[in-house]
Amino acid sequence: MHVRITVCLLLAGLQAVAAETPSSRSFEINQDCAETGCFPGDGPGLPVTINAPGRYHLTSHLALPSASYGILVQNTYGHVTIDLGGMTISGKNTCSGQPVTRCDWDGGSGYGIAAYRPESLTIRNGSIAGIWGTGVNVGTWGEGNQGRVQLQDLVVEQSSDTGARLHGSTLQLERVKLHQNRYDGLMLEGHERSQSAITVRSSDLIGNGGYGLIVFSDQAFIEESTFLSNGSFGLINGGVFTRSLFSGNNGGGQQIYNNGPSDMGGNRCGTRAPYTCLSY
Repeated sequence: MHVRITVCLLLAGLQAVAAETPSSRSFEINQDCAETGCFPGDGPGLPVTINAPGRYHLTSHLALPSASYGILVQNTYGHVTIDLGGMTISGKNTCSGQPVTRCDWDGGSGYGIAAYRPESLTIRNGSIAGIWGTGVNVGTWGEGNQGRVQLQDLVVEQSSDTGARLHGSTLQLERVKLHQNRYDGLMLEGHERSQSAITVRSSDLIGNGGYGLIVFSDQAFIEESTFLSNGSFGLINGGVFTRSLFSGNNGGGQQIYNNGPSDMGGNRCGTRAPYTCLSY
């Protein structure tokens, strides 16, 4: 009888271990644990360094001193989810004007969240504000990152450089707000211009100092998004767009730089008729 119970418990333990795949592991990130290391592989101090797949969630706000990194993803395999849990990763920068005319800091080398060539990464459910540098940077510009990146229910605002730069073969953004960043709101680069899949849905690009959205891909699809009062064009380069609003960008002049974007209908550009978007 005792042997049978022991065998059953052993089998149950083995099943539990087997069920816990690397991508199912869950780890906390907060201001207190950042001082000593939040989990194995993360050293003391910022940035909090992720080097294994799994689910990572903030349980407190994370305040950054000057131009530092908040979270750094170093692994290149498996899936990483960073759930901000409604919290904010915050720096000390503030910007004014809509579009932005000045910030406390101009440029900067810090990141709220940075990842280099991840296989698969999701960032969701919170805010990244006032970073001395770029709010979110994924991939390496011009080096053909092939990963999959998702941003969902995220606010990135008042960065002293660009709001977010994403590079990968599949880029998906839903309900993302990029507001009052010093330079461009959002830069998206596909791994292969003619093959990468990029989607932007229900997102707002408002009051950024440069472009609202720059797309380096012929396979971008943008829908139900708002581009308002950005310092330069609301949208530039490839892709198609539909059911979106463009107004007050580029000083009230041309709203979209017509070097690839295709108007699929249902859009509204400017505040006076005709509301055509590609008439320049």
